Amino acid sequence: MAAREVTVQFEVPEVYRLVLQTGKDGVISEARVEGEFISRQIGALIKARYTDPHKAIYVVERLCGACSHAHTLAFASSVEKALGIGVPSRAAGMRVLGAELERIQSHAYSLSEIAAAAGSHDVERSLWGIWQAVTAILAELSGSRVHYGLNVIGGVTRDVSPGVLGTSKTKLAALRASVDGVRGEFSRVLGERLAGLGVWAAKGEGLPGTGPNQRASGSCRDIRKEPPYALYGELAFGVPGREEGDCFARASVRLEEIVESCRLAEGLLSGLPGGEIRAREIDVAPDAPLTSAVSVEAPRGEDRHEVALTPTGEIRTLTIRVPTEDSLVGVAAALVGVREPDARIVVASFDLCMSCFGGT
Repeated sequence: MAAREVTVQFEVPEVYRLVLQTGKDGVISEARVEGEFISRQIGALIKARYTDPHKAIYVVERLCGACSHAHTLAFASSVEKALGIGVPSRAAGMRVLGAELERIQSHAYSLSEIAAAAGSHDVERSLWGIWQAVTAILAELSGSRVHYGLNVIGGVTRDVSPGVLGTSKTKLAALRASVDGVRGEFSRVLGERLAGLGVWAAKGEGLPGTGPNQRASGSCRDIRKEPPYALYGELAFGVPGREEGDCFARASVRLEEIVESCRLAEGLLSGLPGGEIRAREIDVAPDAPLTSAVSVEAPRGEDRHEVALTPTGEIRTLTIRVPTEDSLVGVAAALVGVREPDARIVVASFDLCMSCFGGT
């Protein structure tokens, strides 16, 4: 087979594509990412038409279906910081609860994509079972299966009754019990297939951003701990990591994060703080800085929203940096040395969010 160049178009080809140089042996010798070719320009749209933060959050939530809660959490927190608004503890707890359930949902979907790309449809179905179970809990708590509409400026939109908390806790306990079985199944069926495949050789603090991809290559960074935001400072949780930087390491970190997220969510369902769910005063504070930037640990890593407001509290600018921008660096490096038929497995292991990447 002669050496050739292959252009691989993935889910949203208008946003990015991978160009692979393949040798005579079918092994990728060079890879590069080309993009960004299209963007929805959410920041520009908000500046032009949705300058009221209470209306803009509705648009921000629609950046992505898989991490909509993370986006509204970062956006609302940034506006609150700029306006000098304090969020009640109960609202902060509900925000963390939504974030951890969304993390489980996102990781289950990502892992199912890896299993599908590797040809293991039994494992894929097992992971979809986790996705369906956690989505049912999110729907119970928020009233929605995709865009949860939970975060607003100053807190959250709705409270949850003791009955709903109890029902959700029962469902989560059943979910957590099934996770251990799926972890074992994933390792048994796919461990050997994924080990050593698609290595991202960069190590530790030299990696860009945060998230499972970076933590699988030796980074210990997690925005939830540097410094803690919302209610994370009062909660004990581990940050799973690996050193190998291969497809199996990236999958393993996500599986372990599902376990940690289950623990966090169970604790909140059992001991959610009492009190108000929204700040009583949401006007501009006299000493408000009117500009601020807040990062949150979205399922894929650091999601950063930076806002600048007018003296009356309207949005002048909004800049969003999504975690996929950092992970794209690793994809091209990890593909070198991989057989062309395995390229899709490697890309799936990075869990790139093209909706976010093409939206900012």
